Amino acid sequence: MKNKYRLLVLKFALVINLIMVNCTTQSLPIIIGHRGAMGYIAENTLPSIEKAIDLGANGVEIDVFRCASGELVVFHDKTLEKLTNATGYIEALDIDSIQKIEVLEGYTIPTLNEVLDLIKGRIFVNIELKGSQTAIKTNEILINYLKNTVWSSDKFFNLKF
Repeated sequence: MKNKYRLLVLKFALVINLIMVNCTTQSLPIIIGHRGAMGYIAENTLPSIEKAIDLGANGVEIDVFRCASGELVVFHDKTLEKLTNATGYIEALDIDSIQKIEVLEGYTIPTLNEVLDLIKGRIFVNIELKGSQTAIKTNEILINYLKNTVWSSDKFFNLKF
């Protein structure tokens, strides 16, 4: 219980810090696309994230799970039933199976790499870690993008654990 309390305090401090930093350097509100532009296009899909950018979002919040073959996929729910033509747990499937799943209206489930390649540092991203074993792999991917692409550390916010 003590660790949960400390984690909650840390999250709160990070959120307050983020708000304070951004409120002092920007006069307009920060616009964050929740799971992309989920009110317009199926959530956590590449078209939804592109739509959020087109609408002028400063950043997007996405969710990642580690699938059975080890890749990080961008999806919100543990199970597939709500938004796809498939059933079961996303963590139990390998990437080949996940890429065949249809999300509402014919979209696909992207990997974290595909999302970062799409955004190309144009806006910030808040990555919510879902399921098990996502932190280390997310960290590895982010370090790679920071070293080898146009991404800068101020474009990554990882406030949820």
